Amino acid sequence: MFMRISILLLIMLGHTAFSQTTIDAFAKRIKKHREGYKRDLIRDLHSPITKYDLRFIDFFEPDSSYIIDCKIERLKDQKFFNFLTSSGKKRKYKKFTKLSCVVRDTLIELYTYESKRLLQSKKYKDYIFLPFTDNTNGDTTYGGGRYLDLQRDDFSGDSISIDFNLCYNPYCAYSSGYSCAIPPKENALPVYIEAGEKKYRGRKKHRAHKKANKKNQKAKLKMQKAKLKIQAEKSIIKKITPSNSNQINNKRYFEPGQEKMKIGK
Repeated sequence: MFMRISILLLIMLGHTAFSQTTIDAFAKRIKKHREGYKRDLIRDLHSPITKYDLRFIDFFEPDSSYIIDCKIERLKDQKFFNFLTSSGKKRKYKKFTKLSCVVRDTLIELYTYESKRLLQSKKYKDYIFLPFTDNTNGDTTYGGGRYLDLQRDDFSGDSISIDFNLCYNPYCAYSSGYSCAIPPKENALPVYIEAGEKKYRGRKKHRAHKKANKKNQKAKLKMQKAKLKIQAEKSIIKKITPSNSNQINNKRYFEPGQEKMKIGK
């Protein structure tokens, strides 16, 4: 009897350890994704976010229950239509798929979209757009809704796994002067999606006119190049000859993008 109880206890402990390992791996993956996301916000020349602003960007705690399996319905012979944007500009999109799934015991339907402009781009032609709103908007999240990025390959089977932990704010959440796609009513979810990026806590910026924007972009690019130069200078190693203690002028250094060390005088 004691042996049977011991074996059962070991099985239970093993299951708990496995579950905790899975949870830790999931949290680590989400953390890594968010670090990359914030890094890209700073590097993007069109972004209104600076390194200082990162302190005002918040996320919900990683929650694996917001990874939702959805059934895919492929939509054929769809025509492009005018997608509403915050600036009033018209953007051409067409429906790509209809998704059906259950979130918090509620059956929901979502549509994904293809951009006519991006379909003409070799780099972004496989980009699939999923904008949505939910009951958190205007309270804990941005009032204009949030986005998810998907790839065409994600729709290869009959179902797709949607991770709401990866949803993010459009630039309009941080600053005026951008043209952000407005999620259509058909993607208004009657549930609380307490996952992904929260409402921006900083003061909303006001984007300047086009000429000033180009000037800011050039300044941002110049700053990035200066940072790379400083990093390269810090990597310089002074070589001291073993035969005597006098320093020589030879310097070993790494250049950005180079794997091998160079020697210069």
